[in-house]
Amino acid sequence: MTEPPKPGGGAPVRHVSRAPGAAARFIAGLSWADLPAEVVAKAKLCLADTLAAAIAGRVTRSSAIATTFSNGIIGVGIPKTNTQLRDAVQKSLQSLIDDGTYMQILNKYGEGSLAVNSAQINQGK
Repeated sequence: MTEPPKPGGGAPVRHVSRAPGAAARFIAGLSWADLPAEVVAKAKLCLADTLAAAIAGRVTRSSAIATTFSNGIIGVGIPKTNTQLRDAVQKSLQSLIDDGTYMQILNKYGEGSLAVNSAQINQGK
């Protein structure tokens, strides 16, 4: 259900059912075009922060143990059926690569040599 815009402008308010899974279906149905520019910018910052936390975590004792037993490029797990989310995440990661944010984060933690040139889908098969 959608209400009309509020006085003074703004987008209509969309109500989400409280039924189990309704919020997830609502979010999965969104596209970047549905979101205000401020939300897209914040989402990119959150994604960059998550990437930075993962990179920074590489210097912990737990990370040293994990690195001993695994090697390779990591990825983001998304259900194969949610192609819209998959494509949105790939586009966002590629944006971080293209604008230099990704390399700045890697270089900050001395991991620039690990950089990839593109955010690829299903390279781990």
